[in-house]
Amino acid sequence: MDTSCSINAFISAEGQEFTDLSYLAPFVVVILFVRAKDYFLYTCCTYIKVQFNLLQKEFEDLLSPSDNVQNSIDVIPLSEFYSKFKDLVTRHQELIRSVTMLEVIFTKSMLYNIGASSLTICLTLFNVTIIKDTVLVMSFFIFLCVTYLQIYFLCNFGHIISQSYKMYGNILLQSIEVSDGIYNSQWYLTDALVGKHLLLVMMRSQRRCKLTAYGFADIDLKVFMRILSNAWSYFALLKTIYP
Repeated sequence: MDTSCSINAFISAEGQEFTDLSYLAPFVVVILFVRAKDYFLYTCCTYIKVQFNLLQKEFEDLLSPSDNVQNSIDVIPLSEFYSKFKDLVTRHQELIRSVTMLEVIFTKSMLYNIGASSLTICLTLFNVTIIKDTVLVMSFFIFLCVTYLQIYFLCNFGHIISQSYKMYGNILLQSIEVSDGIYNSQWYLTDALVGKHLLLVMMRSQRRCKLTAYGFADIDLKVFMRILSNAWSYFALLKTIYP
């Protein structure tokens, strides 16, 4: 009898533990399988931004004279300059290719996120305002916050990419900042041939890198504000129809 009770108690405890762990399953699925691609995108965007910033700084220092010399052209031999210059241009091209690769991989999913976000935020906010059950309200409110944060992070990191390209700043302005880095270098101390090469890189760097929603819209904070504006408009319309 005691043995039977012990076995039943053990089975009951194991079942309760399994039931408790089952509540964690949705969170594990969301984190590992649904949000993993978003985290990967955020990591790549951050890395590209840092690399654009470093590239801008290295272009600024490319022709900087030493502390005791006035003309960098007298300090840096042309062979050494072109070696450094070639390395920087190669890195710039690799960063541009990296942004293009991210665009190819994520552009369709970003179109879906951008297209569905306004409607999702609108309907969830509407449910929060009309449902009387507190538990359901909290569930919808948490879902609303998660949806809001997802689309914010997506647009914010896309904006970071456009900001990074301004090296050559936003990856919209950031990527264009490489151009500022070249301009802030002491290009006026070089000869005409070096100046032409710097000008070519500067012109290319002014073409911003960006992520898009399958070409329909650039992914940046302007799109995020547009999504919120559309969601509020739809919500106001629903509240007018269903007061």
